[in-house]
Amino acid sequence: MPRKGNPHKLTPWKKGQSGNAKGRPKGSLDRATIVRYWLEVEQAVQNPLTGAPERLDQASFIVLAQIKNARAGDLGAFKELMDSAYGKVVDKSSVLIDAEVKTEEHRPRTRAEIREHLKGKGFDVDTRTFIK
Repeated sequence: MPRKGNPHKLTPWKKGQSGNAKGRPKGSLDRATIVRYWLEVEQAVQNPLTGAPERLDQASFIVLAQIKNARAGDLGAFKELMDSAYGKVVDKSSVLIDAEVKTEEHRPRTRAEIREHLKGKGFDVDTRTFIK
């Protein structure tokens, strides 16, 4: 369907003109501030682990509920708790192989050099398997 109006005015603003010249109003809150506010709100709730009535902020209540889910066998909840507490696990298996070949002068360039490099790492190039 063709556009109506002047085909030379396909953009509503002139070059260099902003569509939101005034920007976000001063004093308005961003999403992170709003979320932090609501996570800090305290409420009288039943502790999901102990069952005792307590006054908890929302963040603590959510963490305790996540622990309860993890204890019940929810692996996703367990993974999230572990990542939050100790950081995400980094796969170091590829880093060890690459670390030995990092410098430019030691990097294998030809197919023969690559085959020799892989054989030295315990890899059978013909069967494409690691030798145990």
